Amino acid sequence: MKTEFKMKIGKFVFALFVFFSATIFSQSWNTETGVIIIPPNTKVESFADRNGNHIVYEYNGGIKYARTSASGTVQASNIVIESEGSNSSLANIVSDGTNLFAVYKKNAEIKVAKSTDFGNNWNTNFSSRTIDNTTTTSMKTEIKGNDIHVVWSLYRGGYWPQDAYYIKFNIQNASWSNNKNLTENTDYGGKNPTVAVSEGKVHTAYVDDMYGKPYTRDYIASNNSWEAQQLVPIYDYPLNTKVLYQKVFVQGINLHLIYKAAYDYHMEGRTYMSHSYRALNSTTWTQDQAFIAVDNNLSDKQSLAVQTVDGNIHVVFYDNGLSQFVHKTINGTTWSGVLGYPVLKNLSNSLKANNNDLYLTKSHDYPDASYSMTYRQYDAYPLAPQNFAGTTENNHPKITWSAVNEPDVYSGGNIKVYRGYQDESGNLLYGGENNLWK
Repeated sequence: MKTEFKMKIGKFVFALFVFFSATIFSQSWNTETGVIIIPPNTKVESFADRNGNHIVYEYNGGIKYARTSASGTVQASNIVIESEGSNSSLANIVSDGTNLFAVYKKNAEIKVAKSTDFGNNWNTNFSSRTIDNTTTTSMKTEIKGNDIHVVWSLYRGGYWPQDAYYIKFNIQNASWSNNKNLTENTDYGGKNPTVAVSEGKVHTAYVDDMYGKPYTRDYIASNNSWEAQQLVPIYDYPLNTKVLYQKVFVQGINLHLIYKAAYDYHMEGRTYMSHSYRALNSTTWTQDQAFIAVDNNLSDKQSLAVQTVDGNIHVVFYDNGLSQFVHKTINGTTWSGVLGYPVLKNLSNSLKANNNDLYLTKSHDYPDASYSMTYRQYDAYPLAPQNFAGTTENNHPKITWSAVNEPDVYSGGNIKVYRGYQDESGNLLYGGENNLWK
């Protein structure tokens, strides 16, 4: 999207000087705000784009949609995608910047519902795909270009473990491809898969369903093949170390696995957060020796991780030493200090990023909450407008730039353009706020 400004100038003005300034320069967690009241045991997922924070929430076999602005103003709520009792669950939501897509399980199908009007109406017959059985236990999505990458896990049946699966859905032609049982021919299967995408590759990660060890498996587009699974090394305590949470990320030329693991310590259960990494085209992993938290007897505390466009991976987790949840980032192998203290709930949390901002949506697990769904934004520095160009048209200066696709900037009013002049002697003249142009 292009935005244009034109201004007539006198004959003595040699050039127009323009710079951009955002009106908001905070970089911190904003105040938590209430969204809506929802029933107990409601699970939430979300996705943030230039139009706001999009939320899907499921309860009693049904799925609904809500949307907030970046500041937390509720713009839509209680819009039914699937009615209660329809056996719908594991809802995800993504956006291509224009349309919304809800991806979820209904009976023995993966369904994709589409909205072309900011979530106000949904086409639940847009597309669907049959899966092996109805005992699906998890589902996650990642959108890249015109493709939605979907991973899920389900039970093999009987006393057999779970298996992890992958499939790709193209939103342009509503087609499915590359369906794969990631843990085929393995004794211990896999559960709770996640997915990331790099140039020409799809990277999946999962945890085996017996010993809780993490694995990755990559798809190579150039030869349409899947590589063998790779065991990811973790700091393995002698007594029963199992990964509880993992998420895979592409950062530059490396693949990173952020994980939370539990272990036994003198008959006490403890957890820790850490990560391992390897080059995208390698099979050699490096185990990070640093723990970012040790959590004594609090393994039920949730952890979340998400990546922003600057490459940083943001992690929210419980730090036992500080007795609270903390927010840190990792870039390469360097962990930041504490950036904030956003609290996670035991029931359901969703942390998503748009540019460098974070959007945290929570379903509260106590019945007396004034708002049982709440929202909080980490408001980072806005990105500078890209593709800035200056030309002349009919002896008038003309400037263009690409819109900043952050909801608190894109909605208008948060970009200032100032004008300055260069006289015939080459002196740059700038009038400050008195020369605010737009």
